[in-house]
Amino acid sequence: PGIYRKQYNIAFPIRLGIGSTFANNSVYFYLGPCTQLAFNITSKIILQSQLNFTFGFGGSDNTIIYLPIPSLLTLGLYYKF
Repeated sequence: PGIYRKQYNIAFPIRLGIGSTFANNSVYFYLGPCTQLAFNITSKIILQSQLNFTFGFGGSDNTIIYLPIPSLLTLGLYYKF
């Protein structure tokens, strides 16, 4: 769901994923809503940001259970070819 216009987009996706870390030999899962904003600066350049409200759980060899926090804020500048 979201609002999609010619100059900007606002979307409300739900994030679901799995990840791992090499340093601790661990695996984690996460789930949660996200707010995604995209602005067309020009016809070729797009500025995009995401604010994630995800939470998760995981485990490793050293710890039985831990609570990972995936990236809270993501900013990107994209160029269309």
